[in-house]
Amino acid sequence: MIVPVKKVKLAVLNDYEEALLKNLQRYGLLMLIPLEEREGELPEDELLARTEKSLRLVREYQSKAERNQEEHVVAYEEFMRVDESRKELLMKIENSGARIEALRGEIKAKEDAISFYRPWRDLPVPGSRLGRSRYSVARIGFIKPYDAKSFAQAVENIGAGHMIFDRSPDGLAVAVVCYLEDDEALLNILKTFDFHEITLPEKARTPAEVISRIEEELSALRESLRRTEAELQEYTESSKELELLSDQLKTQIELKQAPVMKMPRAAYLEGWVREDRVDALKRAITEVTDIYDLDIADPAPEEEPPTVVENKKFVEPFESITEMYSLPHPDETDPNPALSFWYLFIFGMMMGDAGYGFIISLATFLFLKIKKPKDQSARLLKVFFYAGIATILWGAAYGSYFGFTVKPNLIEPMNDPLKMLIVSLAVGGLHIITGILIKAYDDIRRGRYFDALFDQFSWVLILAGLGMLFVPGLDAVGGALAVTGAAIILVTGGRKSKGVFGKLFGGLGGLYNVTGYLSDILSYSRILALSLSTAIIGWVMNMLAGMFTGSAFGYIIGAVIFIVGHLFNLVMGILSAYVHDLRLQFIEFFNRFYQGGGYPFEPLSLKLQYVDKVKIGNLQGGINHE
Repeated sequence: MIVPVKKVKLAVLNDYEEALLKNLQRYGLLMLIPLEEREGELPEDELLARTEKSLRLVREYQSKAERNQEEHVVAYEEFMRVDESRKELLMKIENSGARIEALRGEIKAKEDAISFYRPWRDLPVPGSRLGRSRYSVARIGFIKPYDAKSFAQAVENIGAGHMIFDRSPDGLAVAVVCYLEDDEALLNILKTFDFHEITLPEKARTPAEVISRIEEELSALRESLRRTEAELQEYTESSKELELLSDQLKTQIELKQAPVMKMPRAAYLEGWVREDRVDALKRAITEVTDIYDLDIADPAPEEEPPTVVENKKFVEPFESITEMYSLPHPDETDPNPALSFWYLFIFGMMMGDAGYGFIISLATFLFLKIKKPKDQSARLLKVFFYAGIATILWGAAYGSYFGFTVKPNLIEPMNDPLKMLIVSLAVGGLHIITGILIKAYDDIRRGRYFDALFDQFSWVLILAGLGMLFVPGLDAVGGALAVTGAAIILVTGGRKSKGVFGKLFGGLGGLYNVTGYLSDILSYSRILALSLSTAIIGWVMNMLAGMFTGSAFGYIIGAVIFIVGHLFNLVMGILSAYVHDLRLQFIEFFNRFYQGGGYPFEPLSLKLQYVDKVKIGNLQGGINHE
């Protein structure tokens, strides 16, 4: 349901401003309205960025068991306590991280150096012996590997010597030496073979000696890296302290940026409070000071208050689906209770296999218990958990279990497609009628009784009557209801028109909308299509798997086809049912009554990303926030 909100205007002496804001944040009761933004970068911003970076570093060294620790719960006093040891821990982790980053850079440089020298490992002379001497010239470089034979022949033809070494990404490593007077001829040959000459930075040692020395240095660096990483590994046990520091900083930043208008002797703020928590707000204020001025009133007609949605445990996850479309306007009926029923009902019809439903519910249940996701992810997974149960029920009604049909059942989409189509359209009619009734309820709630009767209940009579025409024994009643609804629309459809012509013929235009309703109901034939596709693909996979039975190897192949085929069918079925169910809810259902356009109620509160709960305690008999 949608909880009403009240407008709050509050003024306190400047001496109590900080304490009051902390108490309001502690209990999370008041959503502040921007009056005077406190801009500028805060010291906490930089510290928060450092903390988040260190947390990412620590997680690299955490095991899965450490990541999936039990719920992190702290007392409010501990959450707000400034503990310098947490900042000291942060500095130690930063220092370790900086050393690790530097060591990794050095190790990478040493590895690159070894890669550079590796092709020349067998070169028997140091770098100082290469180049031009008194009687000869020695060069090293790379040629294309496929030129090796022709290159060797060419240099031998001018009396030059050569050695061929290892391949590398740059090509085939070669060394050539010739007499000084043959250097020009050799250079011409080298150009022909696209010779890429290099020089060795280390002149005093052979490449093998250089590689040996670098490997020793590399071993020492790796040992130093191992010790530093082991040191950082010890800090992972204290990661919760770092997480607590991060949430503390986010909370402090929000508090310092709270919009408050400063006056010479007082601080003034405005905001929104839930109607059911007005008394708790008053108690939160009096905990800080008895000297204040508080005004609580209903929102003015021109004001747009935030939307507060609160539902039971079963309905609450489906708020995530509604929020994909738009948050409800605070003055309309919450669609989530009706949406929760119809979303599950239609999803189960579309999937329609008890085996698939069992896997969906089991997988989401285990994921929720083991991974413990939060917020939007957790709510969406709960929706799929319930959708799996609905799929089990409809699968039992179809008699479908992993593509196998088991008797007794109520209906088989593959064998009774016409009957299934009729059921799908009937469900569509009931779904749309539900939306019309919610709109009628909204009209009655706002005192628009004639609108509810003439514009909503008339269409309920028409749609219900048209549906009864196809039920043996109820066709006469259905015809009477449809005619009655049509007569109401014909007589009253033009009542809001100003001109005589509009009043006389407005009903005809309204009655023409029956074509729109019928086309919308036809959209529900997709339920038949998706239930058929799931059943047929499952049946085909079973048939293909059965073709390989008869031998031990055949049973293995059949089992692979069965598992892979049904996994494919399950994934595609979930995706299709999820998307098409959303379409029916958003377009066919919400279109009847839903306005949307609300924005969320976000009170000044503790900002918890890593800490799961902060134990606040009772507010003098009021609500208990955790």
